[in-house]
Amino acid sequence: MKYTLITGASSGIGEAFARRLAREGHNLFLVARSEDKLKELCNELSARHGISAKFLSADLIDVDSDVAVFEETQKQGLEIDWLINNAGFGSMGDFAELDLERELEMIELNITAVVALTHHFLKGMRERKRGTIINVSSGAGFQPIPFFATYAATKAFESWKRCQHMWAAPRNLEALEKRVAELEEKLDSKRPPDVCQACGERQVRLSWSAPGSTKTLIYQAWSCKACGFVETRYVHPIRA
Repeated sequence: MKYTLITGASSGIGEAFARRLAREGHNLFLVARSEDKLKELCNELSARHGISAKFLSADLIDVDSDVAVFEETQKQGLEIDWLINNAGFGSMGDFAELDLERELEMIELNITAVVALTHHFLKGMRERKRGTIINVSSGAGFQPIPFFATYAATKAFESWKRCQHMWAAPRNLEALEKRVAELEEKLDSKRPPDVCQACGERQVRLSWSAPGSTKTLIYQAWSCKACGFVETRYVHPIRA
């Protein structure tokens, strides 16, 4: 039976993916740290949509956690047809003052776990000549952001992600990126929307609009009076 594996699925973008895909009939294998939230979500989605929803409580920062995820899918005989690498977090502030251990954990989760899980499941997709990989990326990866430096750097891991298209296309697979500039992501800093991600000063909202006819997208733009940094993003592109 085919399953969609979603990391970071207990809240935020991961939960939104799970709700939307369950509605479309995907069987789910959800991975996150919070066992209680995962259990509740799986019970709700399986009852509401008649799909199979399984979960594994795991912290992908931990050594060999990727192996544990892969082995659990093998043990249960799950065919992972979609892999959504969503789990991630960010930090904000003066790099010299940030906790080094937490910065290194961010690299492990935002980069190492993505590489490891993709490697585990890509081989089976190639053999079946079918599969989809979605990596949640970020507009932060396209520019240096001094007070967001490590997070932006982890999201600048673009060249590796783009190589997936070369691995995938000849074998009828899909490798996609969804940027956090097009999604809503919760960061550890829980930065209010009117605080500049570059310098931490107050920002001024420029505009709100609903682009085109896509009712689920809301466009947001902010300008910082202190440093001039302009931030734009879309929020809530996926509705459950």
